[in-house]
Amino acid sequence: MPACDIIVLGGSAGALPVLRGIAAALPGDLAAAVFVVMHLAPDYDSNLDQILDRSGPLKALTPADRAPIQRGRIYVAPPDRHLTLEDGVVRVRRGPRENRH
Repeated sequence: MPACDIIVLGGSAGALPVLRGIAAALPGDLAAAVFVVMHLAPDYDSNLDQILDRSGPLKALTPADRAPIQRGRIYVAPPDRHLTLEDGVVRVRRGPRENRH
C-alpha cells in the first residue's frame, strides 16, 4: 500500500461521546485511516467498533493482527491490546500497561 495519512485518537471511557461526535463529523471519502484506542479494563466486553460504525459514514472495525491498512476506515483497539502500524498492516498486540490498562 502506498503511504497513507493517519489520524490517531485515544481516551478513557468518558471519551465516548466525543469519539461518536468525531466519527459523525468525518467525511465518507476521508483519505486517511483512523485509529482509536480507549483505556478499558482487560476483561471489558467492548462494542466500541459497533458504536462508531453506527455513528458516522466510515466503516469501524476491530482489526485482526496484520490486517491491511485502508483509507476511510476506523480501526478500534480491542481491550487489553495495543495497535501499532508496521509495513502497511495493523499489528494488534499486548503491550505495557499503564494504570492497570
